Amino acid sequence: MRLVEEKFLDPETSLGKVSVAFYKAEQDDWIGKAINIFTNFGKGKNDIGFSHTELVFHDIETEIEGTTMCFSSNFTDGVRWKEINIKPYNWVMVDVSEYIEFYNIDKNKMYNEMERLEGRGYDKIGILFHEFFPFSIENKKNWWCSEICAHLLGIKVKDDPNVLYNILLEKILIMKEEKLKK
Repeated sequence: MRLVEEKFLDPETSLGKVSVAFYKAEQDDWIGKAINIFTNFGKGKNDIGFSHTELVFHDIETEIEGTTMCFSSNFTDGVRWKEINIKPYNWVMVDVSEYIEFYNIDKNKMYNEMERLEGRGYDKIGILFHEFFPFSIENKKNWWCSEICAHLLGIKVKDDPNVLYNILLEKILIMKEEKLKK
């Protein structure tokens, strides 16, 4: 983690508050809107929802004012750390700090996995085949955004941000119900 290695000295305590941010394209963001249509094509979805996801590390210091440190994969950069200005009007945040603790996700392993995967490419072929064909062809070394976020959270799913959002909310609901039983 070349970008944040000096700020990530102890992953067990330094990860702090973690969220998954789901991006909903603005009206003038034709690329985001195209991705929304592309990922919902032929799935019978009425709501054109999210086109991108980021893992957000709220407690990591950033150099650019107004930004938050994020980890994901995107079309141009592949798997990377990036300081992003998370604007509340087009990002939906789901706090997963409690989820990480409840589902016993080892923060050191999560950190090591991010370090191992940083620099990999974006799986352009995999996302194309996933969305348009009934069979899967993928580059096992490359990742798309929701795939890498799900992987790091221990969710075994390879699908678009909308599916990850629904699965995550369901798992958080189960977590809350389990906590109420105790």
